Amino acid sequence: MTNSENIIFLNNNPETSKDPMSPDEQRASQRFVYESALKVENCDSGSYTYGRMYNYSAGGIYFESDVAFQPGTQVRIEIEKPAIDLDTDDLVAMVKWCHEISAAVVLYDYGIGVEFDRSKRDGKFRVIQG
Repeated sequence: MTNSENIIFLNNNPETSKDPMSPDEQRASQRFVYESALKVENCDSGSYTYGRMYNYSAGGIYFESDVAFQPGTQVRIEIEKPAIDLDTDDLVAMVKWCHEISAAVVLYDYGIGVEFDRSKRDGKFRVIQG
């Protein structure tokens, strides 16, 4: 069973259940399946929560959390075991969408897609394969 199949079983979420390497996947950049705990801070309120990242690309991250974030919210993300190399101490992103997860067996209540804030990256972000 592949890691991708494990994710499908856990949350049955259409955002993560697609094979990221499938030719049918319509994304601006290649998506990589990767799981890690993370901490997410709402930049407006200063409040934070914990969650789990399930995949990433050069453009953003999909993660799940028990806290819903409104689209347009700016967040700062700390990845416990990053599969990505950052030359900055924190990763700033904009919430693009947030959906309640209604599957029977889930770890978190919400699936969230964020797009990296290019103005905060300064060209120092890069995706490492492998």
